[in-house]
Amino acid sequence: MKFEEKKITLKDGTTVLFRSPTVDDAAALLDFLRAISSETDFLMRRGNDTFPDIESEKKWIKSGDTENNLRILCEKDGEIAGNCEIMFGTLFRTSHRATLAIAVRKKYWGLGIGTAMFEELEKAARVRGGVTQIELECFADNTRAQGLYKKMGFELDYVHHDALRLADGTLTDEYGMVKKL
Repeated sequence: MKFEEKKITLKDGTTVLFRSPTVDDAAALLDFLRAISSETDFLMRRGNDTFPDIESEKKWIKSGDTENNLRILCEKDGEIAGNCEIMFGTLFRTSHRATLAIAVRKKYWGLGIGTAMFEELEKAARVRGGVTQIELECFADNTRAQGLYKKMGFELDYVHHDALRLADGTLTDEYGMVKKL
């Protein structure tokens, strides 16, 4: 799915542009991925993990151009400040479900980008129709993100114990959260 470009005003009064990523964004998206992976311990990929090459990233961008997927890139002053994605279930048994993911560069935390992304993804799910729940997963100890998720109407659905390994080798739980539409 393509996202129609939209300007969003942030809490500090500045604006960002929400738009669909293009293959021309591949290098900038890889830079964004490397940056956010080293800014927090709450993403699957870590700063020292292997990252895709530019051609793989272009392929990934192109793969998002389906009716079952919406990706939104947040651009601020020419820099990628965040991105998000919602993936809709495609089989009869899962067609009522959608899964989402959001990432925001640390220097833009607290400005309302995550909230605005959630609103756009939920709107896309409602417009699509037939979606009765939106799901996400997060680190159990990522209380900051959970605060946003709860604010947006998500509730804890399950705990996947010892699902994630931290940098020091210890294991932590992963929460599955759901918002009913």
